[in-house]
Amino acid sequence: MRAGRQRGDHRAECQARPRAGALFRARSLATKRDIDAAVKIVDAVIARSPSDPEALTLKGDLLRVSGGDASAATEMYRKALSVKPRHLLRMWRC
Repeated sequence: MRAGRQRGDHRAECQARPRAGALFRARSLATKRDIDAAVKIVDAVIARSPSDPEALTLKGDLLRVSGGDASAATEMYRKALSVKPRHLLRMWRC
């Protein structure tokens, strides 16, 4: 762990890496059940980086939990896997 950074303190990372900060905000909003706001943030990240496996996976998660289109969620997972096949496996091991 980096010096001066406490476990769970994501502020420094979010400021240093705007993409990470945006995805962190999206996850935070999703836990507060503000799925629409979370989707807007993730869509903005995907617009800037269409091959971002973490953003694509999060979009699939948001679509799935919102009761939306299951086929759209599956398509997001497929895109994430096509970009980085081991990405989802690494996330599921956590």
